[in-house]
Amino acid sequence: MKKSFHIFYDQATSIFTLLLAFLVTFSTIIIYYVQKKRDLKHNVTSSSSSAITTTPLLPEASGSWPVIGHLLLFMGEHQLTHVTLGNMADKYGPIFSVRLGSHRTLVVSSWDMVKECFTGMTDKLFSNRPVSLATKIMMYDTESYVFAPYGKYWRELRKISTHRLLSHQQLEKSKYMRVSEVDNAFKKLHESCSNNKQGGDTASATTLVRMDDWLAYLTFNVVGRIVGGFQSNAVTTGTTSSQEKFKLALTK
Repeated sequence: MKKSFHIFYDQATSIFTLLLAFLVTFSTIIIYYVQKKRDLKHNVTSSSSSAITTTPLLPEASGSWPVIGHLLLFMGEHQLTHVTLGNMADKYGPIFSVRLGSHRTLVVSSWDMVKECFTGMTDKLFSNRPVSLATKIMMYDTESYVFAPYGKYWRELRKISTHRLLSHQQLEKSKYMRVSEVDNAFKKLHESCSNNKQGGDTASATTLVRMDDWLAYLTFNVVGRIVGGFQSNAVTTGTTSSQEKFKLALTK
């Protein structure tokens, strides 16, 4: 009885697995063809109220897969992305489209076409980017300067950034802060190398340094000094400074 029960359970599991794989494959194919049909329908525009014309479709690179699109073409071990796009441009022309996942992406490799896209009235059409759930959650519902949609709010942010934060006068005012933080970062690096030397001979001793941590430390200190007024110290003390408390609050 125990042996027959195990045989029946294995058969049921295999049937369920095959059925699930069939449903997933079938659903993927249906989604792919629905997306194809929607893209074809979207490219049909009306030139007037009496005549309807179909705009010529952009050439799309071959080798697209359902769901993932052309991502496999850019995942080669020794193939660079710009080389792959350059080969596609030689084959399909200076303007074509690829699919990054389910999103259709325009690729332009001609200087004249790029200039036409970002000058004149067409500049507004390329100013926005698709809004994802991640940007809504992490960027306060796309209220940041980078992910904000084009409009009055974005233009005001650009005006503040250009004239009050990144102008030549403001950069000259904050120059001494950046220079001071860079000096303190190198002093801290020298202190770390002096205290963590490995090897018997002091002259030939080596020290392992995590440059990513050091660059993150330098970047945070520069931004914190300019924005929040936090001043770093070259020598580490035993007490927790307000800068360390602020950094700890950001990571929590």
